[in-house]
Amino acid sequence: MKSANKTSFDVVALTHGDSDHIHGSTDFFVLDHAAKYQGGDRVKIDELWVPAAMLLEKGTHADRGAEWVIWRDEARHRLRVGKGIRVFSKPDQLKRWFLDEDIPFGRRKH
Repeated sequence: MKSANKTSFDVVALTHGDSDHIHGSTDFFVLDHAAKYQGGDRVKIDELWVPAAMLLEKGTHADRGAEWVIWRDEARHRLRVGKGIRVFSKPDQLKRWFLDEDIPFGRRKH
C-alpha cells in the first residue's frame, strides 16, 4: 500500500461471514462502528460491500462467531449513517429491516 501511495482500500467485498473468509479481518481493518477497531496500523475501507443476508441474519457471537457479528454490526452502522456501504442482492426482507430501523429505503436504494 505504501508503494501505491494508498492509505485505504477502495472496496472490500464480503461474500459471506464464514470464518474461512473473514478470520482475522477485524484485527486488520478500521471499523467505524466501535472505537476498539480503530487506530494503530489498521487499514481503512472506503466502501464495504456485503450481501443483504449478512445484514439480516440474526445471531450472537456464540451462534456464528465473533467476527461475523462484528462485520454485521459494521455494515448496519454504515447503512444507518448512509455512507461507505453497498448491499448486493435484493431480498424483500431488507426493506422490512429499513422500516424497522426508521431509515428511508429510497435514500439508500442506490
